[in-house]
Amino acid sequence: MPRILAVDDDPDVVRLLRLLLTCKGYDFVPAANGDQALQALGRQPVDLVLLDVMMPVRDGLATLAAIRSSPPTRGLPVLMLTASGNEEHVRRAYELGANAFIAKPFAPSELCSTISAWLAPPVPAPMVRSPVCVL
Repeated sequence: MPRILAVDDDPDVVRLLRLLLTCKGYDFVPAANGDQALQALGRQPVDLVLLDVMMPVRDGLATLAAIRSSPPTRGLPVLMLTASGNEEHVRRAYELGANAFIAKPFAPSELCSTISAWLAPPVPAPMVRSPVCVL
């Protein structure tokens, strides 16, 4: 069962994400800020991170930079989930290596399909047969 770390300082958003994700069969790991998120990542591996941008203690952009700078978490899918429509935040998040940016309020179906897409195993390329030349 995939494990998702949800990082948000709004308890209502955390409750909604817990309900939505556990109903979909995911293990749910909450964190209220970037420092808690990095501590959680050090304790247990996760398969994907949902990360708010504007939080106390360590914001989402600083947390994303820390995730991308650490070899064990560098390749982890990180989906920014935030009410900030600030274009600078979006640009900076992608520069730092965010995989997707989902605006709050979000449609649960959109969030779930985006998560599923990032957790899906890669589709192998079709095998190409080289022509056989018979002399």
